[in-house]
Amino acid sequence: MIFFSKLSEELKDFVTDEDKSVVIGGDFNVILDPDLDGPGGNKKRKDSVRYVEDMITEHDLVDIWRNRNPTEERFTWRQKSQLIQRRLDYWLISNDLQEDVESVEIITAIKSDHSAIALSINGLDENERGPSFWKFNFTLINDQEYCNLLRSEYKNWLEEFKEVNDKRVLWDLIKYKIRQRIIIYSKVKARKKREKVKHLEESLRDCTTKCDNNPSKENLDELEGLQAEYDQLYDYITQGAIIRSCATWYELGEKNNKYFLNLEKSNKKKSSVRKIFTRDGKLTNKPKKIMDELESFYVDLYDGSSCPSDSASSMFLDNSRGFPALADDSRNICEGKLGYSEYFSVLGTFPKIKTPGNDGIITWHYGPCSEGY
Repeated sequence: MIFFSKLSEELKDFVTDEDKSVVIGGDFNVILDPDLDGPGGNKKRKDSVRYVEDMITEHDLVDIWRNRNPTEERFTWRQKSQLIQRRLDYWLISNDLQEDVESVEIITAIKSDHSAIALSINGLDENERGPSFWKFNFTLINDQEYCNLLRSEYKNWLEEFKEVNDKRVLWDLIKYKIRQRIIIYSKVKARKKREKVKHLEESLRDCTTKCDNNPSKENLDELEGLQAEYDQLYDYITQGAIIRSCATWYELGEKNNKYFLNLEKSNKKKSSVRKIFTRDGKLTNKPKKIMDELESFYVDLYDGSSCPSDSASSMFLDNSRGFPALADDSRNICEGKLGYSEYFSVLGTFPKIKTPGNDGIITWHYGPCSEGY
């Protein structure tokens, strides 16, 4: 009760003008309609329900899922022993936002005893994203099928490029082929993974509906098994999100899966320009206008007029004569060709998932997997 009372007071301070809207979501741990939202168990009305209803009335909020599903019986939490089912999780939004809501639905949650409620609201236009920097998915180094494929293809590549005498050019061509093969293989693997996730989600949705209508032990056991399989599959997906989100550290249980999935999404948004001031000083969020402004900026930047003059270059070089320089013996060490021992000695200091160049190929391809290269 204290929490909802303080929340209502916070909303009064936050919503100071008509342009601000409210979106509140989470586990409220109350049922607003005992008949539709709380079959089984003790249906005694909690005192905290009154505070929630007062907050909804005072701030003109709506339970958007119930508004869209006025007679449907769906639940976000259930107790298996002494069966009790409840809809405890809500999205309460300002009444004027209803037309902006594209969808709201109860879906399967990851590693939680509650189902999630997904709310989709129209926002800023998303910028069209081009191809980003490619990097090898290092989880493939534990994929024996991929390793075998790579070794078998290598012989074909050597035959294809047998006319190439320059070893450096040959290795660049082979890396190109490796990347090409990885992309094809990864797309097929990812498609199969998505199909499996989709099939599991459909099975979970059907099983959840069955439990809502007939919460028998058999149906609840099936739901529990499907949920465990779904969670295990998402552990793999989360590992990819952790890598792509560039999280420098994490500990099992310290952050949930949603944290890393949201962090990856947040990083993608941060890496794109979503708003920009135009040359006439106006702020725009139109993707096409943003691209035009960025193009114009870099065209002007690199048009050659900003290059330093010959006198400025000479002045810089003259002033640099007092900078520290290599001694003759140190300079001689830097001359000459790199030997194989030097090359592999340096590569040996790299983690096997490190990319020594800008081609995205990790050092693992230079090590155990490269036997016979």
